[in-house]
Amino acid sequence: LYLEIKGVWIAYLGGQVRLMLILAVIYSVAWLLIGLPGAIWIGMLAGFLNLVPEVGPGIAAVVAILIAGLEGSRFLPISNGWFALLTGGVYLVLNNFKTIYLQPRILGKSVFLHEGVVFVAIIAAIMLQGMLGVLIVVPVLASGMIIGRYIRRRLFGLHPFNDLSPQE
Repeated sequence: LYLEIKGVWIAYLGGQVRLMLILAVIYSVAWLLIGLPGAIWIGMLAGFLNLVPEVGPGIAAVVAILIAGLEGSRFLPISNGWFALLTGGVYLVLNNFKTIYLQPRILGKSVFLHEGVVFVAIIAAIMLQGMLGVLIVVPVLASGMIIGRYIRRRLFGLHPFNDLSPQE
């Protein structure tokens, strides 16, 4: 039982690392496309800070908006103020894409939960527990599923683990 739960938490950590790398690439490319100075570094910062749910990427967005407001676009012929608004809008679109589609899909696959269940769990954790809840809700839910399956199999007199033969 311990090894299965440990495997879930390790897989969740691997999913978080994959999510961070994917988000770093997505933010960097999006901000490069609109001409944000330092887009690659700010995108990597946004991906890395995704480890702190919602607040981390928000910090990177504030940095990006400040740079956009101060320096403007490298090639778009708009004022710095409008470019700062565009940069913030790109962040909002990407953050919603991450929250609605990417995060549930990647984290769900890493711990073998349906992405709909992961999405609902993340939204519930945002409303009830805040940042810490969002960070741990997925592996706690997957661990609960393992424990529930173990208890159910024991109550029905079945071997508690599918992969072990009765001789073991």
